[in-house]
Amino acid sequence: MNILGVMRRPDFSPCSESKDTAIFMAVVESLRRDGHNVKICAESQFQHIADGDIPSVVFHMTRSPEVLNRLARLKEERGIRVINDPYAVSVCSRENQLKRFTELHIPQPEYALISTCSDTALCDDTSLPVFPLWVKRADSHSVDKGDVVYVETSSEFSACLESFVARGVARAVLSCHSHGDLVKFYGVHGSSFFHWFYPMEEGHSKFGWESCNDPLQHYPFDEEKLHSICDAAARALGIDVYGGDCIIDSDGNILIIDFNDWPSFSPCRDEAAGHIANIITMQNQKQPWLKLVPKSLHEQYLSTLKHADTEETFDLWFYRPLGFRTALMANRLGISPNAISVLSIFLGVAAGVMFYFPAWWMAAIGILLLVMADICDSADGQLARMTHRFSRLGRILDGACGDLWFISIYVAICLRLTPEWGWYIWILAASAGLCHALQAAMADYYRNFHLFFVKGRSGSELDDAAHVIADYRAISFRQEPLYKVFMFFYKNYTTEQEFLSPSMQRFRRLLRSRYSDQSIPQDLSADFRKASLPLMKWTNILSFNTRAFLLSISLLIGMPWLYFVAELTLFNILFIHMLLSHESICRRFTRTLDEN
Repeated sequence: MNILGVMRRPDFSPCSESKDTAIFMAVVESLRRDGHNVKICAESQFQHIADGDIPSVVFHMTRSPEVLNRLARLKEERGIRVINDPYAVSVCSRENQLKRFTELHIPQPEYALISTCSDTALCDDTSLPVFPLWVKRADSHSVDKGDVVYVETSSEFSACLESFVARGVARAVLSCHSHGDLVKFYGVHGSSFFHWFYPMEEGHSKFGWESCNDPLQHYPFDEEKLHSICDAAARALGIDVYGGDCIIDSDGNILIIDFNDWPSFSPCRDEAAGHIANIITMQNQKQPWLKLVPKSLHEQYLSTLKHADTEETFDLWFYRPLGFRTALMANRLGISPNAISVLSIFLGVAAGVMFYFPAWWMAAIGILLLVMADICDSADGQLARMTHRFSRLGRILDGACGDLWFISIYVAICLRLTPEWGWYIWILAASAGLCHALQAAMADYYRNFHLFFVKGRSGSELDDAAHVIADYRAISFRQEPLYKVFMFFYKNYTTEQEFLSPSMQRFRRLLRSRYSDQSIPQDLSADFRKASLPLMKWTNILSFNTRAFLLSISLLIGMPWLYFVAELTLFNILFIHMLLSHESICRRFTRTLDEN
C-alpha cells in the first residue's frame, strides 16, 4: 500500500516538537515493517505535491487550515482515506468541542463562553463560574502557556483578559476548577488501545499547570468507564487518534477537561504506534467515522437539524423525521450522503416523467416519487451532519437535486401542453424557471448567511464566489471532468448570489476587514440574527414545500400551467420583498459599523 504521512508544523507542537516527531516516525516504521511504501513530508512540502501524486491513504498530524482544507477536498473528490479526519480536526476548537460535549452529555466541568473585551457571558442561559477558575482561549487549543491560565482572584482575571485582548484572542472559555486527581489519557478509536496515567507522577507536563491541581490522592475510578467516555468523545468529534486530560473526583466521577487530536503518546509510544498503523491501513476496523455516539434517538435526531431558525414547520413534522430514519438505515448499510443525493436525483427526475401523462393517477405516482426524492434530499444532509462527512461536492449535489427535479418537471409539462399551447408554453415555462432559479438561490443564500451569525462558519454552508472561482480554475478537466462541470455551475450559482445582493457584499467585506469568522462580537451576531429572523419564513416559502404543494394541486386538477403562473406572480412578489428587505438590513448594519 502506498501511504503519505504529513508531519506537524513545529509551532503547533509547543514544548513537544521532539515527542510529536517521535510518535510520527514510530508510526512510519510500524507501517514500513508491515511492508507498506510510506513517504513523509512537511506541511510546506505537501502543498507543492500535485493532486495526482497523492496516494489513496494519508495520515497526518497537521493543524494548518490550508492543509486540512486540501485534505478534506481530496477525501471527498477522490475518496482517499485520511487519519485523522481533516474536517474533524479543523472544527475541533475548544469552543466547538465544549458545545458538542454538552449536546451529547459527555461529562465536563461547568463553563461559560465570554467576550474578552466585555467580560460578559455570550449565552443567556450560562452563569459565570466562580473563583478559582481556568481561562482558556476559545478559538483553538493551546499553543503556548498564555492560552490557558489558572486564576484565583478578580485582579488576576482582569490581567488575564487584558493579555488575551493584547494577543487578539476575542473569546475565552471560563471553566470551573474541579478538585481531584488529574489523569492524562491516550486512545485509538476503533482499537483496543487505551492508556492512562497520572502526569504529575510521571513528570509529563507541557506548561506546568498540573501543579494547580490537588495533591495526588489516587481516588478509585472505573477504568472501563473512562475508556468508554473517551471513545464517546472521540466519536462525537470524529477523531480516531486522540488524547486529553480529565479530573477524577473523590467519588470517582470523571470530568473531561481537555481533548486533542493526535497527541505525543510519550509513555506508550511503541504500543500506540502499532495500533495507529492498523487504523491507517484499516486492519482492525471498518470506517470508524460512520459510528455514532450512543445516545437516545431523539438526541441523535436533534443533532441532524441545522437550526430552529431556518427549519420549516412541515419539514420538522414530516420530512426531517423520515429523513432521519433513512439516514440511520443508510449509515448501517455504509451508504454515503452523496450516494443518497444521487438516488434523490433519479427519483425526482422519474417524478417529472410521470407528470407528462394527463391521467390523475399518474400524477399521483409522480407526486409520491417527488415526496420520496425530498425525503432522500433531507436524509443526505442529516447523514452528513450525523457522521461529520461534509464537503463542497456534497453541497453542490444537494443543490443539483432540486434543479434536476424541476428541469425534468418543466420539460414534461411543456411536452404535455405543447399540442394545446404551442411554443407559448415553452416561453412561459422558461420565464418561470428563470424566476424559480433566482428565488431558490437567494433563499438558500440568506438562510446560510443567517446561520453564519447563529453558528459561525462551521455551522453554515456560506461560500465566496472568489474562492469557488479559484478552486474551479485549479481543477483539471482531463483528470476530473465531472467535478469540473459541477464546479462550473456552482461557480455561476455563487456569482449570481453575490451579484443580486450588493449591500450584503459590502457588509461582508466590512465584517472581514474588522473581524475574522471566529471573532465577530456576540452582540452584533445577536442583533443581526434578530433582524434577519423574520425573513426566514419567506426563504422557507420560496424553497420546496409551498412550491411542491401548488405544483401537486395544479397537476391533480389537470391545469399544470397554473403552477407557472404562480411562479411568475406570487413567488416573485415574495422574492422581491425578501431581497429588498435583506438588502435594507445589510445597509443598516453597514452604517452602524461604519459609525463605530
